[in-house]
Amino acid sequence: MPASLLWIYIPNRGRFIFSLFPREGYSFQKAGTVAGNKIEFTLDGDRYQWLSSALILHEEGTWNLWVLRDLHYSPLFAARQPPPTEKSVLGKLDTVINDTMKQSASAMTRKPGALTIGANSKRVEKRSVRSRDVVMMGSADRIENLLPRN
Repeated sequence: MPASLLWIYIPNRGRFIFSLFPREGYSFQKAGTVAGNKIEFTLDGDRYQWLSSALILHEEGTWNLWVLRDLHYSPLFAARQPPPTEKSVLGKLDTVINDTMKQSASAMTRKPGALTIGANSKRVEKRSVRSRDVVMMGSADRIENLLPRN
């Protein structure tokens, strides 16, 4: 049986539940359209577009889209930032050596023909790794499987 509801979760935006008609007892808003492989809607001044590699509906034409935004949804398997870790022994040693070299380089006086250590050297900065936002999507055959009635 094909699902009658689609949903998509976007971190920091919430979950958006899509229906082709309003659902009694739920606060769906007529907010967009479904046509071919594209869902488009606007909520709270933000415009969203979801493109699929396949047709979303088997019927041709443009259909009204009813959207319910669930701001309180929290995915079961949410991607979380790892806890902060202390620098390793090698990381601490690297910091001490670099600080010492900076102090030595600034203490040196430049003489004609002398080698200057560290003054013009380029330090490669480590980039912090950011976790990417994970967008989740799903479907359901009944709204009651997604939300309790208001």
